[in-house]
Amino acid sequence: MFFGEELYLMLKFHQQGYSLYSPPCTLAYHLWERSYRRTFAGDHPQRPRQQVCLETIRKAVLSDASFLQDMLSRRGVDLVNKTYTRVAECGGLDPSFI
Repeated sequence: MFFGEELYLMLKFHQQGYSLYSPPCTLAYHLWERSYRRTFAGDHPQRPRQQVCLETIRKAVLSDASFLQDMLSRRGVDLVNKTYTRVAECGGLDPSFI
């Protein structure tokens, strides 16, 4: 696993016709904070190959206009401008439903 795989998988699922659901409430929790422990990434500085992979993902995502539009209209996430709307805070649901 590497940074960026979630977005890359979302892109691939979208390209295969899948619709993703984002629940408006927390179903599971992941402690993202890593300062309290050692990490593989911390012990192994990022290599040029990893940067190439991340750049490849960025280009793939930004070149798919359909995916970009779906992310903005259905999920409220603007990947081009790196912003999000109220819709994103509600898991893609109409805010009036929450």
